[in-house]
This record gives sequence, C-alpha cells and structure tokens, in this order.
Amino acid sequence: MIQLHTYLSSSNIVEITSPKRSLAIRELLLHALGEEGEIPPKKHIKKLLRERALSHGILLDSSILLCHTRTNLVTNIHMNVGFCPHTAKFSKTPLDLIILILLPESMSHHYLSLMARLSRFLSGEKGQEAVKKQSPKELIAAVKSFDSDLV
Repeated sequence: MIQLHTYLSSSNIVEITSPKRSLAIRELLLHALGEEGEIPPKKHIKKLLRERALSHGILLDSSILLCHTRTNLVTNIHMNVGFCPHTAKFSKTPLDLIILILLPESMSHHYLSLMARLSRFLSGEKGQEAVKKQSPKELIAAVKSFDSDLV
C-alpha cells in the first residue's frame, strides 16, 4: 500500500510566490525537476507545461488544485505542494493549495493508488484542517497520521 508521507517532506512544500496559476504550476514543476538534479532544457519544460492534466489541473476541493503527469524526465515519484498565500486562482476560484505529482512512465502502476490515497486524505477532516493551516509541519504531521491510521 502506498504511503503518502514517503513522497512528502518539508523540502517538497513551498510557498507559491505568484498569484497566477500558470506561473505557480511552473514554480512547482521547476522545484520538482530540481530535486532530480539537473533541470532539463526549456523545450522539455514547455512540452510538460502543455499537457492538459499538468497545465490546467483538476480542482479537488473548493480550494485545492491537483496537477499531474507521467514523464521520462524523472526517475522517481515527486509530490510537491505549494501553499498559495497570494491566492492563485482556478477559473476565478481562489486556491489554498496546489499539488504537483510527477511520475516516471515506468511507474504508471503506482498512479491510481497514489491518486486514490491523496484524494482520500484531502477529503478527510485531517487533510482539510492541514490545508487551512497553511503550515508544512502541520501538513506532514497530518499525512503521517493519516498513513498510520490506515495501516
């Protein structure tokens, strides 16, 4: 069973500086790719940003945007989270949180399990409270608690 806390650490959680959704997603993408080591050429980043699930995302809750894609640019699963104090928007809806997930093409079998666990966490009371607090420490603690409750 996939454990969310395996993919989430304080270094994966950032405060988004841009009020524009597209720039906020780009900010998270560059952060995730930077964790892999060398950031790929701009043409590869632009290609990723043109993918609908990554560039537009899915509104999970009234204030949480999930952006995801599978790509050969990463060798491990990356889950990066951006708190949005400057209120990036999705179709005029203010966002509190943007979650970016990058999966290697070779790990697509983990995709549905990861999405299901994340959705279950965010729809629960612990997840919603952690998002509202806008604290990386609180979010990580809530994820760990969620994971331990389901073991």
